[in-house]
Amino acid sequence: MITETTLLKTNEENSSAKLYLQHLFGLLCFALPFFSINYSKGFYFSALSLLIVSVGYVIIVRPSANLSKQEKWLMLALVAYPLWAGIDMLVRENWSWDEFKEPSRFLLIIPVILALRDIKVSIHYLYTGLIIGAIWAGSQGLYQQLHLDVYRANGGASHVTAFGNISLILGLLSVTVFKAFRKNQKLSLFVAIFALSFGLMGSFSSGSKGGWLALPFLFWIIVDLSDNPTYSKRFVSLGVMLCIALLAYFVSPLVQNRVEIVLPAIWEFFLSGSLIDGSIAPRLEMWKASISIFFQNPIFGSGVGSYYNEKLGLIDSGLIDPKVKVFVQSHNQLLQSLAEGGILGMLCVYSIYATMIVVFKSHYLNHKPIAVAGIMLVIGFIDFGMADGIWSINNAGTFFAFFSAILIGISSHTYQSSTAN
Repeated sequence: MITETTLLKTNEENSSAKLYLQHLFGLLCFALPFFSINYSKGFYFSALSLLIVSVGYVIIVRPSANLSKQEKWLMLALVAYPLWAGIDMLVRENWSWDEFKEPSRFLLIIPVILALRDIKVSIHYLYTGLIIGAIWAGSQGLYQQLHLDVYRANGGASHVTAFGNISLILGLLSVTVFKAFRKNQKLSLFVAIFALSFGLMGSFSSGSKGGWLALPFLFWIIVDLSDNPTYSKRFVSLGVMLCIALLAYFVSPLVQNRVEIVLPAIWEFFLSGSLIDGSIAPRLEMWKASISIFFQNPIFGSGVGSYYNEKLGLIDSGLIDPKVKVFVQSHNQLLQSLAEGGILGMLCVYSIYATMIVVFKSHYLNHKPIAVAGIMLVIGFIDFGMADGIWSINNAGTFFAFFSAILIGISSHTYQSSTAN
């Protein structure tokens, strides 16, 4: 016979287990941004641990899958991209686990989203990881550039582009702490500005120009944190960004060198077709190759992972400069998705971005800081993808997938709690 004492003991054990899980998920949400570009082994271990714990939670607890309409579209997009990629490779008989790695990440984050929707995670863990991660990244960038005399700092990341872009994201997303903790506004504002400064220093020390392209869009969006986001405030924000950019230009020789070559390289490319630098003009040439490949196969593309071989064919035909032979990908996510997947493949890729934006927008009322952070993350990576195949960089692709899952899960949990009340 079940006694009242037994029931109380069971409830206490359940409460204790739930509290333990909340702290465990919280620590993993802290660890992901904290290690992201600062210690690669810690980052991948954190992502793997979050996946394992989430799968275990979903199997054992069986959380409610009462998804909103926006979340259902997101889940469809997360499945559609790897499904399309897998079918494409099987039909063309060129299966490659290495090529499937990128789309498969979006299947892996589904249990992470479902788990975090169900369990309450303190945002203190998330923001602590963001802020310390940004400060650590900026410190590493400055140390490597000023003390070790490294031309382009890469912190503890596996790729210099990932370091610069994610450092920028960590710094800018840290600003949302000001809105999240309004009771301590002065302290929150100081911490936000401090973390932002270090995140920007990490970005500038890396010389990753793709990240800099995102700055105007991210400074525009960040104004959404205010109670009354007017156009006047947005233009003031852009003015602040311009001042920061000018300061970085005049202080950093690396930034000067990376910026000053842009216009001459573009001018010479369109004037004579010459590739006078190792970054801008080669990108333009690779984009030309992507467009050519796309027009040959506009609906279904040339096949997942086929860009390099297709480009070699164009080089052999004399249509593309041989100097870009060394580059494996086209350094533009949109154009590469069009070249390899045609319109169908591009829609699969960008439906993930689009549905994430819709989900975060739907959470503006219940948890604006996290929702704005999510929008900034997505828009940032769309912009990063204009200069690189950003998901194909393992560090960056894994960060985007798992960190977006964290933000979606936490904001969705808050939304469910607010509607339940």
